Amino acid sequence: MMSDADRRKAADILVAAEKDRKQAVQLSKTWPGITMEDAYAISSEVANRKIAAGAKLIGHKVGLTSKAMQRSSQIDEPDYGHLLDSMMIADGARVAHENYCVPRVEIELAFVLGKPLRGPGVGLPDVLRATEYVVPAIEIVDARLQDPRRIFDTVADNGAAAGIVIGGRPVGPLDIDLRWVGGIMYAIPRSRRPASPPACSAIRLWAWHGSPTNSASMASRSRSAIWCSPARSRAWCMPARATHCTPISAVSAASPCNLFEIDGACT
Repeated sequence: MMSDADRRKAADILVAAEKDRKQAVQLSKTWPGITMEDAYAISSEVANRKIAAGAKLIGHKVGLTSKAMQRSSQIDEPDYGHLLDSMMIADGARVAHENYCVPRVEIELAFVLGKPLRGPGVGLPDVLRATEYVVPAIEIVDARLQDPRRIFDTVADNGAAAGIVIGGRPVGPLDIDLRWVGGIMYAIPRSRRPASPPACSAIRLWAWHGSPTNSASMASRSRSAIWCSPARSRAWCMPARATHCTPISAVSAASPCNLFEIDGACT
């Protein structure tokens, strides 16, 4: 267990790494006795500093929802992070690669709640009733700590969340079978960008494993969620990723239709 002073020092390290765009040494190396409680406290400290500076909490992200990933991280529940309005990136925006340490992108589904969602005892039907709509999204992931990271490092680093791009058509949670929603990501030089996405080459297609709605329900019932505020009306919830992370070391922005520009997510 870390002292409050050490937790603040750890938060200082993460803030500095994000500001300088340079990965720092793993917190688990500097403080070998770090616990999950410490990690969530550090993540909350960083988020609270940003909120005090003017940022607004708009929701939470959920990670490590599969049992296989939990076993590999030696935990028995998902991890959680904060989503701030300062992370939102406009559809069609250009994003400078130098704004990040080691940026990667993930295809996601974002759940926008129409009603508050508060645990414990929250299940899939509760999430479906509370969700106003689901929209495709892209998350920019940027680890502020060096590899190899332990689960404590990832949690303290807010799940490496760095940016969110919302696109596509909002869909009611019961209008489609969310278990079979797929994602398409294109990586093409801008000079060869076609007029329409279907003409693109180098297509990668993945599908969700299980229902992402289950991930959203986990955000309100796990003991780790004590560090997150209850899911409010109009809040965003980003379940665990549908695909592996895609590095963008050679490009300047991210998009499911073109990795050089953010054009929004595709349905």
